[in-house]
Amino acid sequence: MKLYIVRHADPDYQNDSLTPHGFTEAKSAAKRLAALSVKSVYISPLGRAQKTAEEYFKLSGKSGKTLDFLMEFNYPVCDEAFGKLDQPWDFMPAYLAKNQVLLTNDWIKQDFIVKAGIDKKYAEVASGIDGVLASHGYIHKDGVLQAVRPNDDSIILFCHFGVECMMLSHLFGVSPMIFSQNFCVLPSGVTLLVTEERQQGIASLRCLYMGDISHLAVDGIEPSFAGRFCERFTDDTRH
Repeated sequence: MKLYIVRHADPDYQNDSLTPHGFTEAKSAAKRLAALSVKSVYISPLGRAQKTAEEYFKLSGKSGKTLDFLMEFNYPVCDEAFGKLDQPWDFMPAYLAKNQVLLTNDWIKQDFIVKAGIDKKYAEVASGIDGVLASHGYIHKDGVLQAVRPNDDSIILFCHFGVECMMLSHLFGVSPMIFSQNFCVLPSGVTLLVTEERQQGIASLRCLYMGDISHLAVDGIEPSFAGRFCERFTDDTRH
């Protein structure tokens, strides 16, 4: 099985849509994805993901199913050390360096995480992606992916960077901070996970690439910046 996770194109957050450049990115990603033989498509209910998926549907003739668990993981957390964060995955490096437990599987047990209900929201995402996998023949249980009905289906998820980090965290059994702090998926970036069955009845998921935007390079489109920060603190120039 192949699982494609596609981040929405350049967002117009104010209107929960895409910028003009974002629609250009979405069309480019659509051309790439329309060349695939796809079994099922699942979409976040938020407008920016829906608009990105629409460009794919126009080219492919496919349709998709909207799933609430794929919406962006924006659930505020608050702690005296850093104040309030709208994104529970955007901690400053110096804070993480002093609180490295957040880089372990015990991140979810921290008081301010539990107080904010992030553990429950995370469980909803985990249950959601497990449900998608189960509907395609793979049962994720106790850290093992049981290949109940092995297949070569291709599945596309149109969603957001934050929730992608949470899904990868659950599927790979590691803290989501590893993905959110050290990796980046730019708008319209494509992540590909594939199953490998080296033991009969047991599959593993491997990431062949994360946040790939080669379709933009093919079409001569400059990548947008959403999801990145400036290289130098004293220079707000976007590179």
